[in-house]
Amino acid sequence: MAEVDSCSNTGASRGESEKHQIVLNNVYKLLECPECNNIMSSPIYQCPNGHTICSICKFQVQSLCPICCVDMGSIRCLALEKVAEPLNIPYDCPYPGSKCLVREGISALVEHLKDDHDVGIYDTYKFNHRRVQLYSNEMEKASGISVAVFNCYGVQFCYHLEDFLVGMTPCYIAFLRFMGEDIEAKRFNYVLRLVGDDRVLQWQGVPRSLRDTYDQVRDDLDGLVIPRNLAFLFSNGNGKELALEIYGRIWIEH
Repeated sequence: MAEVDSCSNTGASRGESEKHQIVLNNVYKLLECPECNNIMSSPIYQCPNGHTICSICKFQVQSLCPICCVDMGSIRCLALEKVAEPLNIPYDCPYPGSKCLVREGISALVEHLKDDHDVGIYDTYKFNHRRVQLYSNEMEKASGISVAVFNCYGVQFCYHLEDFLVGMTPCYIAFLRFMGEDIEAKRFNYVLRLVGDDRVLQWQGVPRSLRDTYDQVRDDLDGLVIPRNLAFLFSNGNGKELALEIYGRIWIEH
């Protein structure tokens, strides 16, 4: 019977583990953005000299490479994006009630929302949304969800507006979620303003990321919450409908 040298095997296993950790550390170092030091994920941009940068910082440096000061243009570093892809944790689809799971990154998630859920994609950091409901005896039972994606600063934000109940009180809630990781979400701020009939109701905060589920953000009331009886005071309707005008703006917090 052959004897197994357990000490030798343990040493070999430890050596392989150390090599794996060294490789992983080198990969993370390769994916580190030179401007913000966060780990980059798709889309990753590079200048003509091969220096890379994350999409948020590319916007902040106005497409001027922070290493060699040349114009970065819109060159994507597809090789690094492929390296980063297996390190990305899949995203749950942000569409309420959806059970979809997207593994290919934010760009694929945006396309999924557009193609499979008919969500509008808008290139803007300022927006307004008009929500209309007809007056009826069934209005108290009515429910609805609106979803849109805003593309700005090289990243995306998912906007939600929903009818829901706080206890027994019918309300609306509007909020944004950053389509990415928590650490990047904290670099942004946004404001939502309900405007109508010479009145303004405003909410301002930091967007939650997609790592927080839709239900978590809604149940935390982390957004512009409008009780329905208050909404009537803001209505721009014609007497036959409840019409709400919500204005929003997103900016980078320096």
